[in-house]
Amino acid sequence: MHNAGKRNVVGILIDVVDYEGAEEAIIRAALGRKTMSVSALAVHGLMTGALDREHKFRLNQFSLLVPDGQPVRWALNWLHRAPLRERVYGPNLMLRVCARAAREGLPVYFYGSTPEILRSLGQSLQLRFPGLVIAGMESSRFRRLSLIEREQLAERDAEVWPGVAIPALLRTSQTLAEISGFESHVPVSSHLANSRIIEISD
Repeated sequence: MHNAGKRNVVGILIDVVDYEGAEEAIIRAALGRKTMSVSALAVHGLMTGALDREHKFRLNQFSLLVPDGQPVRWALNWLHRAPLRERVYGPNLMLRVCARAAREGLPVYFYGSTPEILRSLGQSLQLRFPGLVIAGMESSRFRRLSLIEREQLAERDAEVWPGVAIPALLRTSQTLAEISGFESHVPVSSHLANSRIIEISD
């Protein structure tokens, strides 16, 4: 397990962390009833942040920004002599967190994507992890939320507390997912980006 904190890559503070370290940090936060925002950063998001001051600010507010893209991992290893042997791919991290949540008895809440994808995802995850408690699911509006909508989302997320809120922003723009995660976190937790605990924005 490796979690050595944040390192600067072109102005973006990325965590030197592997799967085990990220999973442990997320679950520990949930069990400790602490808010945590998480995003899986690929090279597109990294370069967007490097070139856009507003997006750089967003990215640097995440509690845990994991190296999703191989070039991001290579940069950490080269610039900071990090010992990372593999990237932390967002969907795989989500599966690890769901498996651990099932073992720990922590409920999960999914936000994003379409109702059809959410239903399919929920059925698949409960078959794969029989003990997983899905506290709720909410599809995306596919636009930025208003302040009132973000506050309402925060209230719904609070019903899962303690637990893990996971954004199911599947096949959407990573930058949109990161914006959503950041905005959900500001009044609240983070939206996994969202909300309460995690969000794993992919």
